[in-house]
Amino acid sequence: MKKANSILVFFLSAAMLLGCGATDTEYVNQAQYKEVRYVSIFDSYDPKDEKTMENGMWTKLENLEDEKEFLSYFFTDPSDMEVTEEANAKLYMGTVDDKNVFVALMSYEDTEYPKDAYGFKYSLDNYTVVAKYDVTKKGDEVYDTILSPDGSDYHDLDTIKPLLDYQEKEYFKDANGKIVKIKYDSDPFEHGTYNSTGILYYDSRERPFYRDYMITSGGRRCFYFYDGRGALSQIIDLGGMPYKGLKGNDDIAIGIDFEVYMFER
Repeated sequence: MKKANSILVFFLSAAMLLGCGATDTEYVNQAQYKEVRYVSIFDSYDPKDEKTMENGMWTKLENLEDEKEFLSYFFTDPSDMEVTEEANAKLYMGTVDDKNVFVALMSYEDTEYPKDAYGFKYSLDNYTVVAKYDVTKKGDEVYDTILSPDGSDYHDLDTIKPLLDYQEKEYFKDANGKIVKIKYDSDPFEHGTYNSTGILYYDSRERPFYRDYMITSGGRRCFYFYDGRGALSQIIDLGGMPYKGLKGNDDIAIGIDFEVYMFER
């Protein structure tokens, strides 16, 4: 009975909107399209204040002691963080002193060390709305519905989309036939050097988990997150060229790029 009542309320609401002069198209847009919000840590970097650059770090970990030292820059107790482990990556996410914390440790395949380590402290308060998307679409279809706020094509879609049509792909599956990763490349002369080669790793539910890819100025990683219903909720893209080495420890680079895309639900 509750479900029937919900359906009745839905149609009554639609009728009220249409009766007040809203067109069918306007109602669909109100119901289906929600915001994609964006935050860049670059907006908080100040070249005159190197401490701000320490909110974005990268290093290569050679052993467990290196790992403990790197983690200590971002939190004191790992149990305070939400931990996700998929493919060859381990992610720590949480808050410390009113700052969001994201730390990613990626092992090279079939080895524990060395590891690439990225760490960030950031705020989501000062976001900008960069796009809108059709909330009713699922899976890969979501990317096909992302538009700029004015309804035109979203110019950064190729940056966040896991795979592109023109890329040549090689699929790798486990013993059960599930996709675990896809290696891809494309002709840099035809399509440019940005994301011309990379590996897309899948999680245990066979969804894109993170992408390790190359750009003209170095390597980047792109992570994909989902809500409890399995819908895309957030994308984090990071990497590129650092600003300089950390004072007192040149093995750690600071001033690393970090971007967050949040899908309104």
